[in-house]
Amino acid sequence: MQHRFKAGCTSSMRLYRELLALGYTGGYHVVNRYVMAIRKGIAIPARTATPSPRTITPWIMRPQGILRQGTSRR
Repeated sequence: MQHRFKAGCTSSMRLYRELLALGYTGGYHVVNRYVMAIRKGIAIPARTATPSPRTITPWIMRPQGILRQGTSRR
């Protein structure tokens, strides 16, 4: 949503309608509060999806010598 806001779409209602079209099921008030936080400069960016335990397990079970710094397998 922050990238849309920075692109010039600053209307809470318009952003809410766009999110609804993408499958958002939350309420307008949540979007409105987030837009207000963006305007104040205190919004926390949305988190990316957390990897599943099935994805993480091989990472933590590999010997340290096999791991490489800064690589991701997604």
